[in-house]
Amino acid sequence: MSLFARMNKSILAFVRIQRKFDLRRKYIFRMKLLFFGPLADIAGKTKYDLSQVQNTDELKKKLFEKHPELVSHTFLVAVNKKVQQKNVALKIDDEVALLPPFSGG
Repeated sequence: MSLFARMNKSILAFVRIQRKFDLRRKYIFRMKLLFFGPLADIAGKTKYDLSQVQNTDELKKKLFEKHPELVSHTFLVAVNKKVQQKNVALKIDDEVALLPPFSGG
């Protein structure tokens, strides 16, 4: 086999591996989840990593399953320091914060 053919074969193998990685990455990733105030007390910690969640609605559903007492609490969801009122897609390395009601002074 010529040098060109071997290089071409190696490049194709690399591309296949890269595609598999990209397909998995779409569904399996970690994001930082931050809890504040009474929500941190319910969760038992102030932050942890969460995976396999693609949007904020899925995040809430997963959190309510894991911590049912959150259902009775009011909170806002902020993604990358921006409060989100609607369902938002989550990306790799997003920082998501659950914010309880607060008042200024």
